Amino acid sequence: MNREFGIVYNSKYSNVKNPPNHPLQGSRYLKSIEFFEEIGLLSMPNIKLIDPEPATTDEILLAHTKDHLELVKRLSEIGKGQFDHDTPAYKGIYEVALLTTGGSLTAMRSILRGDVECAMNLSGGFHHAKPDQARGYCIFNDVNILGTILLNSGIQRVLYVEIDAHFGDGTYHFYKESPKFFTLSFHESGESLYPYYDDHLFGEGEGYGYHVNVPLPIWTDDNAFLYAFRSIFLPVVSSYKPEFIIFQSGVDGHCRDWQSHLLLTKRVYQEVARLIRNVMDSNKTKLIVLGGGGYDPMAAALCWASMINELADLQLNLTGYDDECEKEPYENVNTMEKIEQIVDGLSPFLSPEKPSR
Repeated sequence: MNREFGIVYNSKYSNVKNPPNHPLQGSRYLKSIEFFEEIGLLSMPNIKLIDPEPATTDEILLAHTKDHLELVKRLSEIGKGQFDHDTPAYKGIYEVALLTTGGSLTAMRSILRGDVECAMNLSGGFHHAKPDQARGYCIFNDVNILGTILLNSGIQRVLYVEIDAHFGDGTYHFYKESPKFFTLSFHESGESLYPYYDDHLFGEGEGYGYHVNVPLPIWTDDNAFLYAFRSIFLPVVSSYKPEFIIFQSGVDGHCRDWQSHLLLTKRVYQEVARLIRNVMDSNKTKLIVLGGGGYDPMAAALCWASMINELADLQLNLTGYDDECEKEPYENVNTMEKIEQIVDGLSPFLSPEKPSR
């Protein structure tokens, strides 16, 4: 079913000025747009480019402290400093963060107004930032701001699905006591990847059982990942019946991306998008997509294009574009056996009868 699909983008997304050796570079956004043009994606009649509006300070304060906002502003003016060991400040970082955060809000409002059926903010999904701290390359947590606005608007059930290689700890901890914001995270285990903890958390208080984390072993490949995703995502959707889905589509699990130990190819991202599209079609669920991680620019462009191709039902032929995987496992692991054990262990949390409901 052909649907109106919005891509939120502005050339200022590339104004990221991290040091040259830093994984997060603004060039990935420009390379993605150039690739989309190359394959004809942007010329499809149901694709709409949407210019983002910067977030306001009031919107930032929905999920962050005033002290944090003022620190970001001050270091942005100075043009140097560190928020944490891998999140440097640079001149203008405040304005970049306002624009990228605003891109996610622009995508949401475009959907709610009915301008498009689905929208993606290429520079979104900054899920590590905490209310009082920028961390893990993330300055402001656009996911938490989106969720707050949606819940304040009267929506009762938001499902947040992330496939970023890194666990979105900042978003989990923000919503861990809420049954109205279900976090479902497929990520490399904290035993081997940042943030190095939080593998087995299921929420607290009224939120217990409404948060499911799937810690993937190193060298998880397409078959193992898709087994886990199908086995967990579909029961969660059936049980929870979300009104709105926020999909953090991080692609740093790709086999060319050295920020993880996962061996995924575009096949995973195509299939995940197809499954989410089917949920949209069957349940009339609204969907916003956020870019998330992805630090090999061409791999990120290919994977994001593959997902947009499925979500917007463009039927572009991408078979001529190869994944060109480079990572090789340095130990033999049976990832499917480990994934099956993880899925079995999570089964009590996937049914409507689980204790928290």
